[in-house]
Amino acid sequence: MKSLKYEVFLILIIFDTYYIPTKYPNELPDGIPAEVYTEKIAKNALILAEKIVKFVKQKYLLYLSNSLFKAEIYLYWIFSCKTS
Repeated sequence: MKSLKYEVFLILIIFDTYYIPTKYPNELPDGIPAEVYTEKIAKNALILAEKIVKFVKQKYLLYLSNSLFKAEIYLYWIFSCKTS
């Protein structure tokens, strides 16, 4: 089983293929974005975007929990030193 980090990396590669052609329509050799990108592709992109958001939220919450834990330890240390 591949890690979530690797899965997100693959999703970002897919998103990269959407960026240039949808921002600069003249980069599409076979037409305009409205003719090339279907509803199915758009729905798939939304599903992939939700996975990216979930991954970022998980990492952010982990960061916050670690930061709060470190702050609690620091505050505990400060207050325990004052009482000694």
